[in-house]
Amino acid sequence: MTKTEQSHLLCDECGSEFFNNVSPMKNRCPNCSHLLYGLNNCEHHFKEGRCQQCGCHGQTSK
Repeated sequence: MTKTEQSHLLCDECGSEFFNNVSPMKNRCPNCSHLLYGLNNCEHHFKEGRCQQCGCHGQTSK
């Protein structure tokens, strides 16, 4: 499955879309999972405002 075919989830915390299989938590993007719970984060590679690996736009929980 390519990244363009992956389904997206919406982070309950910051509202960012992210690929459904990249975050350690179902309802939190990798950034929020990391900042709030200390879980592993994505090593982001942004292109046109989105991470090519996880789909996040880089906004984090406030």
